[in-house]
Amino acid sequence: MNISPVANAPTRKSVPVQAKARPETMGDRILALIAAYNRRRPATERELRPQRLSLLASEGKNPDVIRDLLKRERAGDYNAGIDAERLFRIARFFGVTPAYLRTGVDDMDALNVTASPFPVQSAGVGQPVISVISPAGGPPSEEAAETLNGIRYAAEAIKGEMFMPLFVLNSLSHHARPGGVHWIEMRGDHMEPTICSGDWVAVNVDDRNIETDGIFALRNSRGGALIRRVEPGEKPGHVDLISDNPRHRRRTETTGELEVIGRVFGRITRMV
Repeated sequence: MNISPVANAPTRKSVPVQAKARPETMGDRILALIAAYNRRRPATERELRPQRLSLLASEGKNPDVIRDLLKRERAGDYNAGIDAERLFRIARFFGVTPAYLRTGVDDMDALNVTASPFPVQSAGVGQPVISVISPAGGPPSEEAAETLNGIRYAAEAIKGEMFMPLFVLNSLSHHARPGGVHWIEMRGDHMEPTICSGDWVAVNVDDRNIETDGIFALRNSRGGALIRRVEPGEKPGHVDLISDNPRHRRRTETTGELEVIGRVFGRITRMV
């Protein structure tokens, strides 16, 4: 098995990783993660604020989860915490462990600070595994659909979760957050040799800007799902869908007829 980034995936120069002083309280650690998230978020994504994270943690019920935690800590209650389910959702969003939020252990800033060629610690990061890429079939019905990151899939297409160490995900893309990655199975030979049938591709669902060239997971107006290289079309409001396999011709679609699932930035493939 080979894990590799795909062509046109965003890259950045590697820099030495230095261990930083760990925030002292749970509230400090959450605020530091929010700040780090905002520094690396795509320009098209709105800023993450404690209120929005609180709503995510409480499934939309309480916008003050983080504020209340900080208030208790500032009052001297350093044993203040967040209930387990909400803490798990926050940890999962950032790709850290609940233990890190509670204690500061498993600090992802220090993962690569070691003489070993591999990190000593690596938190598992769960990302939905989806098997939907097919040129045929209609859109999922309302009765049998599940929505992930604002994208609707047929319920039977959701196979489980992919658990990947954060340092591996970051090596493929420094722009994809753990909670915003969908793994989708490629079917068909349209993208060979770049992506082969049976490969699983990593899709950044936070990056749906098809105005910039790249490989995207898409769904057309007929409900068919596909992975194609996308380039701006000759006419405004049109894009060209390109298969890397020369056996398949270039197609032009209007942007209004396409649902963009996200940008493809990596893949898992079999070794022959």
